[in-house]
Amino acid sequence: MNSRILMVATIVTASAALVASAAVGMRVSRMEAQTGTGPVTTERLHLVGPGGNVRASLAIAEQGDPRLQLYDKEGMMRLALGLAGGKGPGIVLTDGEGNFRIMLFVPNESGSPTLSLMNKSGEDAITLTMMEDGRSYMRVSSQENMSAIMLLVPPEGGPAAAITDSEGQITWKAP
Repeated sequence: MNSRILMVATIVTASAALVASAAVGMRVSRMEAQTGTGPVTTERLHLVGPGGNVRASLAIAEQGDPRLQLYDKEGMMRLALGLAGGKGPGIVLTDGEGNFRIMLFVPNESGSPTLSLMNKSGEDAITLTMMEDGRSYMRVSSQENMSAIMLLVPPEGGPAAAITDSEGQITWKAP
């Protein structure tokens, strides 16, 4: 389980960088549309709808990584796509209230691609991970506490499973 804790810490750090860059532009205001043709060189580009509401934003984040954000009609960011502090690409999808609900992160070099489905509080409810050594990992957890079901499938050999209680202690495992 120690390698799992290290893997989760790496994913959380990289995901936090993506979330932080996505949260910067969570709500945007109305803008005047500009017209023209030809290439545009800028650090930030906003696409506006017919009513002047920003519907998409392409920008360079503070750490120098590109970020694309799409907004709904109310100006709420619903999708962010970017590079997480040089650690790799990531995608964040939000619900209508701006809560992060789905995150996908793929590390540049070492690390584990991870897909997280989150509850309204932003806590992982389902996590799918492909570890560096080829193992597949899935964790389904409770919204209220640390109880979870974990499945691990190695590239060779049989799968393993574990169940944890509300304190995160393993109460059952196989094999």
